Amino acid sequence: MEGIKKRIFYIFLALHVIFWTLLQLLRNVISLDSMEAIQWGELLSFGTNKHPPLSGWLMAGFYNLLGKHEILIYLLGQLCLLVGFIFVYKQNFL
Repeated sequence: MEGIKKRIFYIFLALHVIFWTLLQLLRNVISLDSMEAIQWGELLSFGTNKHPPLSGWLMAGFYNLLGKHEILIYLLGQLCLLVGFIFVYKQNFL
């Protein structure tokens, strides 16, 4: 039974990441919040009065390292959610 739960969970993770990343292809432009995060990440500041620095650093690093494609920003968001889902799963089901 445990193997089936894990398999279902992994299928859920894969479908979630694929669906929500590809759904962003329907947009014509990158979101304003994403552009803002990339910009503060490139400044390498230690935060702003609005946000802590890690999200900007991750976005700018991912965007510049893997190429300047908007879809990568949405993929990064889904990968962060994936990590969160895994930690919640391990806390509650293992």
